[in-house]
Amino acid sequence: KLDTPTDELEAFRARAFSLLSIAGLARLPQVSLPLGESDGCPVGLSLIGPSGSDQALLAWIATQFA
Repeated sequence: KLDTPTDELEAFRARAFSLLSIAGLARLPQVSLPLGESDGCPVGLSLIGPSGSDQALLAWIATQFA
């Protein structure tokens, strides 16, 4: 909300980054898949592969979710 205190926003931001930027910070390939909705909220799946597995991760995704 627009009137949320700055310290509360910063605490939320720190918690969110610890969950949302793992692959980027670790330099690992990641694919995020939007899967649908539940009670009007978006639901997705994020898959992270080991270093150097970019092509293999994309190939696996193509076979599973095509």
